[in-house]
Amino acid sequence: ACAGYDETGGMTELVRTEAEQAVARLARHASMALWCGGNETVWGSEEWGWEDSLGDERTWGWGFYTNVLPSVVERLDPGRPYIPNSPWSTIEGALASSHESGPTHLWDTWNNRDYVTYRSSSPAFVSEMGWCAPPAFTTLRDALTEGGVRPDNPQVVHHMRAAEGMHKLARGIQPHFPATTSESDWIFHTQLVQADAQRVGAEWLRSRERNAGVIVWQLNDCWPVLSWSAIDSAGIEKPLWHALRSSFAPRLATIQPVTPGNAQHPSGPDGLTLTLVNDTGEVWDATVRLRRLGFDGVERASTTFTVRCDGDGVEAVRLTDEIAIPDVEEQEFIVADVDELRAVWAFVPHRRRRGPIAEWDARVEEGAVIVTAGSVVTELYL
Repeated sequence: ACAGYDETGGMTELVRTEAEQAVARLARHASMALWCGGNETVWGSEEWGWEDSLGDERTWGWGFYTNVLPSVVERLDPGRPYIPNSPWSTIEGALASSHESGPTHLWDTWNNRDYVTYRSSSPAFVSEMGWCAPPAFTTLRDALTEGGVRPDNPQVVHHMRAAEGMHKLARGIQPHFPATTSESDWIFHTQLVQADAQRVGAEWLRSRERNAGVIVWQLNDCWPVLSWSAIDSAGIEKPLWHALRSSFAPRLATIQPVTPGNAQHPSGPDGLTLTLVNDTGEVWDATVRLRRLGFDGVERASTTFTVRCDGDGVEAVRLTDEIAIPDVEEQEFIVADVDELRAVWAFVPHRRRRGPIAEWDARVEEGAVIVTAGSVVTELYL
């Protein structure tokens, strides 16, 4: 993964032996779909400037991915497909990072851009994408010996292992939340941006008929770290975990722009659609209730209709202007109730929304948490 590997000396036999053991051990699992020779090594050799350190005379692993590993798979698990690397293009002469075919890694978004730019991508399959955030407040607090749970605490920075990670966290928050000095707000805002980022990316990609799948990096952590995980090292689910449960459900209802806009105006210039994604084998005859609401809770417009989405299908319905165009974008949002599912669309990011301060109460009764809302409440995580 992610580096050049020497193919001289005894390395080839070591790699062959390890691959034989791994394939023999894993081939019996029904969930094994495909063998992949390596991660980001062909991509690295093509675009990461390795030739400056390796030169023309040194090997970097190409023979492993195109000869040694596929020969092991062919001999020990011949019924399973194999690809040399991820990302990988099946188009001859194309770069491994090409979005035109094969598995793609979407890291430019986290590394360089706002998460709404996931909607500028339409690859065939995404085998890696992710967004970073701190663990739960208690998990990070317990890992510190001094200082606060703040991005300027050197001990907090030590637990961030992404290159320029603290800068990228700050850049990711800026379009969506005002600056804060509160420890709890910093944790929650970064976690909420992480959840929103992967929800936006996953739901956009699932709404594209061309896209065949998305794998999010990553599930969990092995130490208290600021990372891309959905579950931290203490076993506590981040907001991301809850977002992914709905974004990857077998049936999805999502509101999407026809032509994607930017972070401040995500609706774009050409309106919105309600898109149903049905990964089950059964026809979905859905009853839809669409409402444009104010953050004061008052309904501005509504409509009800039915829509059919075939099994393993995608169905998009254009929203009428009455629903899709707000009177005052900072004060309104859209709610789509589709059978037991719900999709929400805000016309502006959190920092620009205008409405009453959220009022809510939570209590525990016989092991259940009862939450009562006294106003419009969004982004509530327990």
